[in-house]
Amino acid sequence: MIVFFLLMDLQTGAIVRSNWPDASKPVPTGSLVKPFLALAYAQRHGFEYPVLDCRRCWSGRVHGRLGIEQALAHSCNSYFTQLANGLAPSGIGARFGVPEPVENWHAAPTAVLKAYIELAARSGEPGVAPILEGLRRSAREGTGKGIALDGALVKTGTASCRHAKRAPGDGYAVALTRRHAILVQVHSRPGAVAAAEAGRLLAGLP
Repeated sequence: MIVFFLLMDLQTGAIVRSNWPDASKPVPTGSLVKPFLALAYAQRHGFEYPVLDCRRCWSGRVHGRLGIEQALAHSCNSYFTQLANGLAPSGIGARFGVPEPVENWHAAPTAVLKAYIELAARSGEPGVAPILEGLRRSAREGTGKGIALDGALVKTGTASCRHAKRAPGDGYAVALTRRHAILVQVHSRPGAVAAAEAGRLLAGLP
């Protein structure tokens, strides 16, 4: 299994371990865009998030009626497609140092990792707390539960493979703990596998 990762120390802001070639080059990151898409929506709707119905989602799943926290925890494509419908440019991307959140989002791995760190740092700002709770729920019970670390924030994603055109999608996971942030990509495996790899790489760190 091909695994790329960036590991950052949150106290120093330094990349302490990495095997990601050209981490400044944008790549497709799938559902890692969803927290920023949600915040762009909230900014234009009084920082309120809707409760929506998911009748069909990825892999044929049906999530039913859910709010932002459950939608992030289970990475509900239907929920976020509805949020994105008709959404105008918001400036959220520039605020977090990444491209504007759109479908088929491409962003540099270093920028994505820093954007998630910035998101966590803005926990007291309008609209952010429900997003972070969704990432906690992802780690406890959702697509990121493979990380198996108490208190972690996790978002997973799956995007088109950048290694081979006919391969299954590459999986991504961003995870934040008290001391570290990590971005992981796994070739031809889903984001849930990337979350488990993130947990393995973080295990034993102080």
